[in-house]
Amino acid sequence: WALEPVARVITGAAAGSPYASDPLARASATTLAALLYGPLVLATAGALLGAIARRVAGPRAGVAAMVAFLLSSQVGRITMYDVHPEAAYPALLLLWAWALGVGGGARTHWTPLLLAAALGMLVKEDAFLVFLPWFAWAAWDARTRRAGLASLGVGLAAYGLQLAAVSGYASGTLGPQ
Repeated sequence: WALEPVARVITGAAAGSPYASDPLARASATTLAALLYGPLVLATAGALLGAIARRVAGPRAGVAAMVAFLLSSQVGRITMYDVHPEAAYPALLLLWAWALGVGGGARTHWTPLLLAAALGMLVKEDAFLVFLPWFAWAAWDARTRRAGLASLGVGLAAYGLQLAAVSGYASGTLGPQ
């Protein structure tokens, strides 16, 4: 794979983690950061869900959606044990949706849209299962076609770096020998 050495340098995969391309996971090097990671990304997701629901159905619905999300059993389960890089999926997907204008937003917010697309596809190697259907939906819809195609492009480029970083672990050239 021609880009693997480049991806190692860019993503820090040589540092020793199969999730080294996830900037959020790389920032979780300390115990305190690891303990705060899940609650922070899930609280962010709850706030974004509340903001989108508020656009659609008003302030009470926004608060209700946020509270229901944060009190769900799955959020509780994720915050109870271990560090799960995929806990960032809801926050990044909801940031992408908010930036796209889902729920009646007036315009596309390009910086958070493309940042969420790139970071979302860098979280884990299965990120395409979460993000690509949404990117394809946005690219298919005439109102969001430009933003959807941009998200697809940025997301696939980021995913290429992710695969380059993870391929060394899959092939056995990186990690425990």
